[in-house]
Amino acid sequence: NLIVIYLYKDKMFDVVNLNNSITFFFTFALKINDVNWISCFNNRELAIIIWVGAFLIWAICHKNIRQSTVDVLKGIWDLRRILLTMILYVVSCVGILYALNLFSLKLLKDLLFWFAFFAFAELFNLSKAENINYFKAIIIHSISLLIVIEYIANLFCFSLGWELVLVFVLGFISFINAFSTLKPKDASVHSCTNKILSYIGMGLFGYTIYRSFINYEELFAAENLQSLIFPILMTLMFIPYMYFFRLYAKYEEWFLRISFRTDYIKDVKKMTFRHCFVNLNKIVVFEQNIKINRTMGLPEIIAEFERVEQIYNQSDKLCKRVL
Repeated sequence: NLIVIYLYKDKMFDVVNLNNSITFFFTFALKINDVNWISCFNNRELAIIIWVGAFLIWAICHKNIRQSTVDVLKGIWDLRRILLTMILYVVSCVGILYALNLFSLKLLKDLLFWFAFFAFAELFNLSKAENINYFKAIIIHSISLLIVIEYIANLFCFSLGWELVLVFVLGFISFINAFSTLKPKDASVHSCTNKILSYIGMGLFGYTIYRSFINYEELFAAENLQSLIFPILMTLMFIPYMYFFRLYAKYEEWFLRISFRTDYIKDVKKMTFRHCFVNLNKIVVFEQNIKINRTMGLPEIIAEFERVEQIYNQSDKLCKRVL
């Protein structure tokens, strides 16, 4: 009991006194209980949660949508092994940040938002990653000025009532904007909604700048700066997982495709690993350019790999010259 009280009053974890897992989890539970969760969310985030909750209740009440939702959940359940590895990786990253005093329970809300709107969403967008430039773009965006603007915009909010109206209006206009792209005849609607969203965005930005000058001490408060830095650090740490997950998927696609073209599948796998290893760009080039069929013997397949290797080296040199 003395160990638990000491840990609880001092800090969340203490490596010296962490003698067993029961103490660890009990202490963690105490700390979570001690957090005032409502105060963790600003009015804009509360408005988003309320509207999402209202939409989910509405969806559950409609049989067709409810069935579609069940199908989506079944699809997510099929990805449980992938999600488990992702969660374990994210927990490891959080553990590293905690060890460096860059994470506390006050940032748990930011972690949940980051996981839902970035990590989980990007998992389904990784099929678009055909080269390393995809990941470079994520890094550039994560440290761009736009992130700072988004941070400032979310820092200063209106009252909950006005935020509920604002979130509904923005959501409704964004829905019309997205729907108008489906048909060419709705191009004028798409243009109009784009302008409306731009005007609202400029208005919110102007309000944010005004509040920043008045409450500059809140802008540079340590807790708020942590909320800005934490998602950036998590994104940068998550990129290796994304890269190797996509690399693994490309290898799987390539091996499945090549298994129908040759009887030397083991030799082809060894040559692929030797030539490409952890180079995503290279595996994509090999997948697109190599020509193998069942009439080819092992010496011909080796020659084909060497040919594609030369193609990659030439294109790589050209890219370096352009850069």
